[in-house]
Amino acid sequence: MRGAWVALLLMASCAVASATTTLRLHSASIGTSGYSAMDISLGPFGNSIITSVTNTTASGTHIQATATGGGSVLAWMSEPFASGVTMNGTETMNFYGKEASAANNASVEFDLYKYSGGSLGSAFCTGVWGTELTTSMATHAPTCSATSTTFATGDQLVVELYIVNCTTSGCPSGTMGAGSPGVTIDYDGYTSGSDGDTNLATAETIAFTPVGGSGGTPSCSNIEDQMESRNGGFPAAGSTTYYLPAPSGANNTIVAGMTGSAGDVFTCTDDQSNVYNLAAHRADGTNTQDVWILMANGIAANTHQIVCSHSTSDSYVMQWAMECTHVATAAALDVSTGNNANSATITAGSVTPNYSGDLFIQAFWNEYTLSPVTGVAAGSQSNIPWALAAADRS
Repeated sequence: MRGAWVALLLMASCAVASATTTLRLHSASIGTSGYSAMDISLGPFGNSIITSVTNTTASGTHIQATATGGGSVLAWMSEPFASGVTMNGTETMNFYGKEASAANNASVEFDLYKYSGGSLGSAFCTGVWGTELTTSMATHAPTCSATSTTFATGDQLVVELYIVNCTTSGCPSGTMGAGSPGVTIDYDGYTSGSDGDTNLATAETIAFTPVGGSGGTPSCSNIEDQMESRNGGFPAAGSTTYYLPAPSGANNTIVAGMTGSAGDVFTCTDDQSNVYNLAAHRADGTNTQDVWILMANGIAANTHQIVCSHSTSDSYVMQWAMECTHVATAAALDVSTGNNANSATITAGSVTPNYSGDLFIQAFWNEYTLSPVTGVAAGSQSNIPWALAAADRS
């Protein structure tokens, strides 16, 4: 059997406790304008690491990190605190970064803030990596001692990164040199302890409430699949339009899955302008077929038409979508995994949820004409009620 399998866990919209206080930086929005998500989950499985690029300026001293050189500034926000916490310990920012040239004379600072009642307070903790960055991507761990700051239920923690002047050591020090690019920082990685796993490790134990929702057991329905198997019949930039059986409700989540040839890139839009982010991707290079799962959180009511596009000419494409309720309305991905193999049996791999009450979704592709699948088992955990959402064959 030749095939690929991906699985992901989505957070339920209920209060949950964190067993760790390692908060990872993501590219997806938290739902508040100007802020990306920061939570305890790794980045989407199979996702490319996100690289922040910040230009340095001659004699610069304090430049906020940007998404692209000269682009929009970056800031990250946690989910709301589920209960009150006082932060007063040693906080650590583990980041992966480098400077483009030794002449940039730069290092990185991180600042922590309390966001409460729609307002951002003053920085209560500032840490600087004390030596100049090198021109090779590496991990660094500056620390800061937090001025005692009390967070109430519903408050949120914010992290900002800054590029500071640094010549050799004792940063900030010396004179920054102009560079475009100047400093790059990798984040939103999906492998713990590897390039892109940029995170804030707090000294305090913090419980969080996923953004949005009124609680309840997550479930999915309103399912539509679209099989397209036109051998060589797709143009270089094709798309498939399909419709949920019924218009969606508000603040739910749409999960869209697809398979396509290796090297293809899938993106989705819909009639209510919801934003679709990558949840999981498995590239089966041996059999030249990929599996993708995208999702849109906190969708607008009456979402009905979905258009998923592929970037290159593709012989075989299969797509599906479904609406899921009681899922966090922003940054809902908890953890994801995947696998592919030429074997009589294939497993998606094992994952450990960071939250209780997660919604578990799996997608599977098999090269039927060469080695037809004879059976699929969703999982053996007795505490998870599995249900087949859709099955199709070209």
